[in-house]
Amino acid sequence: MKLIHCFEVPSGREDEFLAGWHKLTAGLQGADGYYGTQLFRQAGDVGKFAFINSGDWRDEDAWRRAVTSDAFRAELAPMADFKGTPGLYEMVYEEVFPRP
Repeated sequence: MKLIHCFEVPSGREDEFLAGWHKLTAGLQGADGYYGTQLFRQAGDVGKFAFINSGDWRDEDAWRRAVTSDAFRAELAPMADFKGTPGLYEMVYEEVFPRP
């Protein structure tokens, strides 16, 4: 299961967002069914979202248990100012080519 979470971050507040994001994701380490995450920063001026988080979860239930836990909710305050749009997705196709 893939979590794709897109964030709108006002210019000049990137460091504040990153600090909050790192603290929040550090709290997920060891959560049942959590396999890790990647964070992508917008390149250039193309796209609406400043950052996109890609997280790997065993299933939707594992994700829901983690994000509704008291420990996780306690760490949400620093992220309150940043509008996020999350979604859970299942892979339906993958094509990978060798890189030179």
